[in-house]
Amino acid sequence: MGDVNHAKEWIKEGYTMMNIGSSLQYGTIGLSKIFSEIREEYGVDWH
Repeated sequence: MGDVNHAKEWIKEGYTMMNIGSSLQYGTIGLSKIFSEIREEYGVDWH
């Protein structure tokens, strides 16, 4: 499983395809929150 903070460091470097874990690890609501935070912080729009 990926680590959210580790993924954020690579997003800062320009990577756009990062494994931040699964819904089993974080739960669906938790994963949605993580995606929202990344979109806000880095302007990344994943669909």
